[in-house]
Amino acid sequence: MGWLLTQSFDGEEVNLFNPFSDTKIHLPNQFALRALQNPDDFIEEHEFYKYIKLATLSANPSFTSDYVLVISYNTDVNHLAYWLPGDINWTLFDMDERYGGVCNMTYYKGQFYLLTWGAEI
Repeated sequence: MGWLLTQSFDGEEVNLFNPFSDTKIHLPNQFALRALQNPDDFIEEHEFYKYIKLATLSANPSFTSDYVLVISYNTDVNHLAYWLPGDINWTLFDMDERYGGVCNMTYYKGQFYLLTWGAEI
């Protein structure tokens, strides 16, 4: 769709960026994700939380404000979140930990599909 997810090295700034139109959509930063994490599940390795590994859009933000952005971060375990336009923060959702982390994601005909390292869809 022409959109890239960009993030500063320190994790403070996260954006959707369209290099063709020079449009930038500001997103909640990485520390917002960490603040939502269950403290019992928190891994004390800050590098994992500085980077979003995968991002998938449900629609092109250039043409509609009715879209969802799903991200996967810290992919050695299942950490997924989504963001809707107008949201102040990410919304986390849980996955079954027995399948390992997410290695790929896509959106097709109204559904997000995730492929885990355990070969589960």
